[in-house]
Amino acid sequence: MQTLRSWILFILCGSVFTLNATQLHAQSFAKLSPFTDVLFKNEDRIVVEYQEKQYELVSIDDLTTKTILDSARKQFKTLWRKRFAEDLVEVMEGAGKPSGKTVKLVLRNLKSGKTSTIFKAPMTYKNRVAVYRAVNARAGKVLRSERTAARQLTRKNMPEVLNAFEKTLKERWSYAEAGKTDITSAIRSIRGKIEKGTSPSEFVIDLQKVIGMGIDGHAGVSRVRLPSSGYIPFLVETSGKRYVAFRPDRSALLDPKHPFISKIDNHQIDWWIKAVSVLIPDGSPQYVRRHALRQLRALSYWRGEFDIKPSRTVVVELVSRDGSSRKTVNLPTAARLPTYGIWPQSSSQLLEGNVGYLRIRSMNRTALQDIATWMPKFRGTKGLIVDVRDNGGGSREALRHLFSYLFKPGDSPRVVNCAVYRLHRENKPNHLAVRFMAQADSKDWSKTERTTINEFRKTFRPQWQLPKEKFSDWHFMELNRLDLPDVYYYSKPVVVLMNEKCFSATDIFLAGLKGWHNVTLVGTSSGGGSSRSQSFQLAGTRISVRIGSMVSYQASGRLFDGNGVHPDIRVDPIPEYFIGGDDSAIHKALQWINR
Repeated sequence: MQTLRSWILFILCGSVFTLNATQLHAQSFAKLSPFTDVLFKNEDRIVVEYQEKQYELVSIDDLTTKTILDSARKQFKTLWRKRFAEDLVEVMEGAGKPSGKTVKLVLRNLKSGKTSTIFKAPMTYKNRVAVYRAVNARAGKVLRSERTAARQLTRKNMPEVLNAFEKTLKERWSYAEAGKTDITSAIRSIRGKIEKGTSPSEFVIDLQKVIGMGIDGHAGVSRVRLPSSGYIPFLVETSGKRYVAFRPDRSALLDPKHPFISKIDNHQIDWWIKAVSVLIPDGSPQYVRRHALRQLRALSYWRGEFDIKPSRTVVVELVSRDGSSRKTVNLPTAARLPTYGIWPQSSSQLLEGNVGYLRIRSMNRTALQDIATWMPKFRGTKGLIVDVRDNGGGSREALRHLFSYLFKPGDSPRVVNCAVYRLHRENKPNHLAVRFMAQADSKDWSKTERTTINEFRKTFRPQWQLPKEKFSDWHFMELNRLDLPDVYYYSKPVVVLMNEKCFSATDIFLAGLKGWHNVTLVGTSSGGGSSRSQSFQLAGTRISVRIGSMVSYQASGRLFDGNGVHPDIRVDPIPEYFIGGDDSAIHKALQWINR
């Protein structure tokens, strides 16, 4: 059987994809706005900032605010506020009034109630950036320009930064009480180190260790730099319970006859993983293992942490496939950090045997375009492989669009995600709208969708019983068929390829498809992460902390963080997969489709 690499020889040359009106979800729009801020007062009333003054928005290009918002709600469901604020060009296009470089505005003075008309209000990228900045600042996000202008971290301001860090975690972190987190004791220990004269770099690493006590896979402290003068000169990936070592350029295994690595510097790989995981959120085992292998690349730093003699070489023990032979090699350390990248480097195509192969590397607009481009071409195939391996997440829109093709006429909607957010004055009732989530009584749900949610709630049992006084009411994400004329029902077998690098929106993607009609998940368990993260600058310095504001559950009641999504059929990669060779997951997918 041919490998995926041979199938990739099928190359698309000179093809042009032209979008029609029903495929606007895959189109790029200019990021322009006439406003510098947008505030939503209620469902149909918006206050905008224009030329440094606030007004109530009456109309744009003769479309009333209500008309525009009704159209935005129809197009973008729970994301309508975000899209209006940040993607006005796309919103106006969908409302039937494509905008140019200027727009006609009718604004109402908030005090006098008088209206004024601006016939040619300029639409600029600078304005749109100002809107984005203002809206996201209210949501607690830290923008790059703010970090650049901030103060340096010094020994003098460390106590102030530490106080801000503690306050932020205790007031804003959705997972502050989950896992092994003991924020108070950890902060007390860091204060003691400050008194003894800890360095700024050590201080930041200690903050990250506090984050590592929680289960939040999205969380982290900025500017964590592990000082290292020598790096591991190869890459390591998992194959079942063993580890594969290969060259950073993926040209070959470190040793084809001994593809598995068992020791580095005379310590077992599992020892190293446990040792370096102090910096890694205590998530699922596969999440911790994956990130530990990446942290381990800074070998000289970790040698110093564990009193291992520094050296410009690294001693590695390699093992044969059957475990009968072991080999020790001494390699020079690398001067630069080796990188993993996304693997496999394949593209969507039609495979031999009339099987569709849809490759989704990231949950972004490219994914939407690939779905819109390839699903019509796959209509007559005998089966479909959807490959999301190494997909670290992005938006949930790709799931909503692909699911529409798998939704059989007459099917009921499907609840795939339940969540609450941490209560705080800056977290508004629509805090989870960007995740396509709303409460059970939301007006965004149809009668059928609301009925489905109410039935689901009768049997939903969350893994972690939350302190109710700190969290919102339940929110739900429900999948239904989108109102897109080009969507059809794909009834053939669908195999989704997954691995531990699948994370965030890809976790949601996998959970949304698991157990659905004709869908089979193949590979290894996903990383596990879903937290609606926010970033907070600490005491005006360049240090910020990123933490989750949401606690997110699978429909089964299990948390995404700490668990991940498990495949229906586990298939571990063989060593050759990591260098472009035989792909056991592809083989299993084809076997499943052709059974």
